[in-house]
Amino acid sequence: MKFLCLCHYESARFAELKPADFEEIGAICAPHDAALKASGKVELIGALGMPEQSRTLLVENGVEVAKAGPYAATPEPAGAFFIVEAD
Repeated sequence: MKFLCLCHYESARFAELKPADFEEIGAICAPHDAALKASGKVELIGALGMPEQSRTLLVENGVEVAKAGPYAATPEPAGAFFIVEAD
């Protein structure tokens, strides 16, 4: 069975992070990401931009329209996703 796993971010806290914080987060996540990839169960991994950088593409009356903002406005927006195969 395939599962969609979403990573949510707190925008306000994310905005407070410094470059060193991102390096630390990357170092913490790297072994977990490597193990997940090594499992052979990962179908797709993607990262999303912050909501204020996002655009949503829609079709309205047969015309493609780009709108500012994410597809779904939430207090903790999705920042990344994984599609994995699992029992």
